[in-house]
Amino acid sequence: MKQNGNTNGVRIGWASRHIPLPAQQAELDRLFGKGNWELIPLVGSLPHGGFKDADEVIDLIRRNRLDYCVVILPMWFISKLLERLKALKIECPLLWARMEQVNDEFRPESDAIAPGGRHMRFREFRRIIKLELVTAPVTASGNRPPEVEKIKNGRKDEEK
Repeated sequence: MKQNGNTNGVRIGWASRHIPLPAQQAELDRLFGKGNWELIPLVGSLPHGGFKDADEVIDLIRRNRLDYCVVILPMWFISKLLERLKALKIECPLLWARMEQVNDEFRPESDAIAPGGRHMRFREFRRIIKLELVTAPVTASGNRPPEVEKIKNGRKDEEK
């Protein structure tokens, strides 16, 4: 994994089974300055480097003194991680690699093939502020306003 610059620069954790694409590294250069950031791979205790829980990631964030952390993890895991960071008053912004499905020529510097064979292209990093799942009951008649159920960081809130 690329270590770009000195250890006095911005320390960025990389929580993913995949190495960063060249376009992702170039975006980090743009955001933090070429030669002014270091990428630290975060490896969990589960097989293939997976994390057993959010606290394991938080331990790695603390131990590595990270300024930011790129998280390519399931949404439920990111939600729990946000909740624990807030509860422990740890300031380490989580970054999400925004990818879009495309149907054109494969570009190895920015593209990846996702499970199911979907061709994805990296667009940008975004800071994760909160995750929210909004659902409505399934009805045979879709013309009445549904009751909305929101799941915020693992908690259920009812809105009528």
